[in-house]
Amino acid sequence: MELDAIMIQVNNNYDKFLSNFIELSGQLIYLHATLCESLRLYPGLVYNHKSPTEPDILPSGHEVNPNTEIIINMYVMGRMKSIWGENCNEFKPERWITEGGTIKLEPSYKFSVFGSGPRYCLGKQMAFTQMKIIAAVIIHHYNIETVQENYPVLDLSILLRMKNGFKVKIGRRSQN
Repeated sequence: MELDAIMIQVNNNYDKFLSNFIELSGQLIYLHATLCESLRLYPGLVYNHKSPTEPDILPSGHEVNPNTEIIINMYVMGRMKSIWGENCNEFKPERWITEGGTIKLEPSYKFSVFGSGPRYCLGKQMAFTQMKIIAAVIIHHYNIETVQENYPVLDLSILLRMKNGFKVKIGRRSQN
């Protein structure tokens, strides 16, 4: 596992690990892909809205003007066959990895959980770095297993959350 390989390098110097994490996080390709795939299928913000800055025509042929507010359902968009292909409902982190083993950069209009265009989230890289730090530390120290076999029931509102939470069993990993 890529995380184990990196953790072996820094296991004896945890402070060095945290201070060099931005550099090291570039090596966590599969973890980054897993985060992207999670955000594609389960975006934190379900709905987003856009307004053009000047009159425009959408690919569908609809005319829009600056007074038009376009509502985008990110949850639905992450499951569209026309965008993600036939396996759009499958959790496949590999879709984010190129044949050369690097992260595939998707256009922001396709994967827009951080927005797109001039209103793109400036904190995207910081958010990914923080998610990787948290995930890396948790995965390194704990084994996590799902408790329930059922598919989680989602509570759709402006924010995406699970109706009854998502129960997991956590146990400390043995540190060798």
